[in-house]
Amino acid sequence: KPLPPSWALPARAAVSVDGVTWLQTEPGKKADDHVAYPLTGNGGPLWVAWGPPFTSRDCDTLFARALAESEGTATVFDLARSREDRLVRGLRIAAAGRQPLPVVWIQARQHAWESGSSWVAYGFVEWLLGNDPDAAWLREHAEVCVVPIMDVDRVATGDGGKESDPHDHNRDWSETPFYPEIAATQRRLKAFAEEHRLAVFLDLHNPGPGDSQPFFFVPPADHLADVARANQARFLQFASRRLDAPLALAATPRETGSSYHPRWRQISGVWASEHSSAETVVACLETPWNTPHSTAAGYRVVGTKLGRVLTDDLRGRTDGIAR
Repeated sequence: KPLPPSWALPARAAVSVDGVTWLQTEPGKKADDHVAYPLTGNGGPLWVAWGPPFTSRDCDTLFARALAESEGTATVFDLARSREDRLVRGLRIAAAGRQPLPVVWIQARQHAWESGSSWVAYGFVEWLLGNDPDAAWLREHAEVCVVPIMDVDRVATGDGGKESDPHDHNRDWSETPFYPEIAATQRRLKAFAEEHRLAVFLDLHNPGPGDSQPFFFVPPADHLADVARANQARFLQFASRRLDAPLALAATPRETGSSYHPRWRQISGVWASEHSSAETVVACLETPWNTPHSTAAGYRVVGTKLGRVLTDDLRGRTDGIAR
């Protein structure tokens, strides 16, 4: 499905002189189907991108850093091999010898173009490895799994991925998934749910070009039991306090119901809500990409704040999840 040109025309482009550190240009001059950005070079190479790139090489860097800094609490796991035979990997962080623990599952990049979601995951992991007392508490009291890139094939080939043929990853959460990495994730989530350990399932995305505030997609209210609605409300309340300026959380979440998409029942959050217990919080965080703060550094700050939301939420629980 072709998307409107606005999806590919950010107000500011990402620019780098070393291919590593990415900043933003000044606002460009926009026409119907293109933008002209002001660029100043230094006589050497100049990289220009839609947004700050995040590839499997960045995953490798993050995983290596986690293994080096975690004091033995981090391990890298192979989730699946993709349809084009690329490895989809994740990071697990959990205190040794403290089982069973509640599980927090965080995944990003079901849509390959949404590179900001991977940077949010990156920021969360680097916070979790750090010295913040909240991070230390979460390391001790939860098993955290993070998959920074789900659609590794289209990230590698440079495709957008959204509404791809036969459907994208976030429309593939059926009983017979097309993508091996979705099937592998479902198996893990089902196992955690059967053990009554799946505390939080978070899917990280970037929204449309006109969205300037982060917001959550949540399963339809009539799709949830009373306990699940109460747990969701508590989690959103913590999020509203922590996700503050400059990328402050929108006041109202959106629902992935029947009016959202024809395949709404095959979207990750709806599937997860149907295959977990009422104690599981299920949500999709959309972090805007078309703002002055939509940089690698800005996304990483959102990841840090998200970590504190998770700590608030798990600290506040008293029933229903193994400890």
